[in-house]
Amino acid sequence: MAKLYTPDQVVEILQVNISTVKRWLLAGELPGIKISPGGHWRVRSDELAAYIEGSRRR
Repeated sequence: MAKLYTPDQVVEILQVNISTVKRWLLAGELPGIKISPGGHWRVRSDELAAYIEGSRRR
């Protein structure tokens, strides 16, 4: 089972600004799961790994 990361954890992993992570999530560039109507997001570890791998190939 994949681990779920909060946007703050993604920030720490990717070393980017929180606004960047939120923009990627809202645009669908970084796949995420909206877990509440209040806008709480989670990113699956396998999807984050695929995102990182895809970024390296560009």
